[in-house]
Formats: sequence, C-alpha cells, structure tokens
Amino acid sequence: MDHTLSGWLFKLSTTNKLGSSKWQSRYFVLLDTELRYYKHEHSVDPSCAISLHEVSRVVKTSTFNHNYCFKLETTTNYQQRHTKRQKTWTMECHSEYELDVWLQVINTRLTKLRQYHSLPCPSNVKPRSFKRSNLSISRRRGVVLSPLEFESMPVLDHETLSSSSSSKASTIPSPNINTSETYDSIIQQGCENQAANFIIQHDYTPSSKQSLI
Repeated sequence: MDHTLSGWLFKLSTTNKLGSSKWQSRYFVLLDTELRYYKHEHSVDPSCAISLHEVSRVVKTSTFNHNYCFKLETTTNYQQRHTKRQKTWTMECHSEYELDVWLQVINTRLTKLRQYHSLPCPSNVKPRSFKRSNLSISRRRGVVLSPLEFESMPVLDHETLSSSSSSKASTIPSPNINTSETYDSIIQQGCENQAANFIIQHDYTPSSKQSLI
C-alpha cells in the first residue's frame, strides 16, 4: 500500500440547475483506489469518494484567476452508465509545486490500476479463502514462507547411555595403591633401570616424593 496524500484543495462545484458554479474549500485524501474529500479535516464520513477505477486520466488545466488546477476525466464506460452524474472533477491547488505533486501521485495510482486490470485472470482458478485467525505472520505481511524442514535425531535409551558412561569410565586410569608400593620397593633396592621399565610398562607417574627417594 502506497502512502496517502492529503491536503486542502478548492473544488469547482455546480450550485444549481442553471449551471452556475463556485469554488469550495475541501479536505482531500488520496488512497490507493479512491480520492475522497471532506468538509473538515477531522470529519469521519467523506462528502464524496471518487473511484480511480472510473477515471481515465488526470490533466492540468486552468480557468480565469485559477492557474493551478487539475481535472479528473471519467471513462467512457462510466459516462454511459451514469448519464446524469458528474463527468469531470476540477480541483485547484495553492501553488504550482502542490499541483505537480498531486498530478504525479494520481498518475502513479492510475498507472498501477491499469497494470492490475491488464493482468490475465484464469477463469478456472478459484481464489483460496483463509480464515483471519489462521493467518500466519508471514502471510499477513505478504510473504509466504516455505515450511521448515526438521531432521529427526536418534534417541538413545537409558541402557545405551548407562553402558556408554561405564565404558568411558573404565578407560580412565584410577590410582593403584599396589603399583605405588611396588615402585617404592624397586627404588629402595636401587634398581633404576627396572624402575624406568616399570614406569613405561604400567604408564605410571611417580609422585614428587617418590622421585626424591
């Protein structure tokens, strides 16, 4: 949705059956598909809503003492269906800058509507309806995300975990009192070569006290 454009403009209005007209100040709000005007800026209901679907083009125009004007011309189809209704709307801006802004934004809206109507619409495809409560955040934001894929992981039972823990625990060497006493005995006998072989074979690490013996 584009940003809305709003502001005070003068609207050329026909006041009676004789065709006399006058300029009236109205507050205009331009939406995606409508141009609405209100008697007051804070009015709840618009005085009129002009459908941009029924507008063929917007043109710059001017009248006596009114130089910054633009005119909305309705489509031929609209004129044929509504012979007694107003065929054009003429508005006046306060400056040339405001006039250029309104012309540019209205033309952008009309171009988007023409592109939308030119898109092919297959007759055999029915639009899907979604309940508001079931709409996901991604869908409400206009982007439909593909569903996430989850990879299933194997679940280990209690027995497997217990056996795994015990096998790991068995590989951790625990202090052996007999090994320490045997090493002390070898050292006391003065057999240094035998002590070195004992350390290698049993993967034994002498304590600082034993190394001083």
